[in-house]
Amino acid sequence: MRLLVVAVVFVLGCTHTQVGTVRKRAAFDLACPYQQVVVQEIGRETYGARGCGKRATYLTRGDCQEGGTCQAIQNGGVSEDQSPVGSASSDSDSP
Repeated sequence: MRLLVVAVVFVLGCTHTQVGTVRKRAAFDLACPYQQVVVQEIGRETYGARGCGKRATYLTRGDCQEGGTCQAIQNGGVSEDQSPVGSASSDSDSP
């Protein structure tokens, strides 16, 4: 049971760090303020980011624990966001 709790805490902490890393990278790639970028987990280590009428998909790699070197790598190009406003849930993460 203790191992399960440790694993859950590790995964949740890792996801939080990954979302922040993706938001920072997406803010640059989308030329959009950090606060306006919305990140949604698509799958394990795969995230979608939307902001300022644009969207992109990212893969995360590296040590994504607090203090580690986690990288967000764009998977494809930036495209125009065709989805309705407010259709995706927002994961909040402060810079």
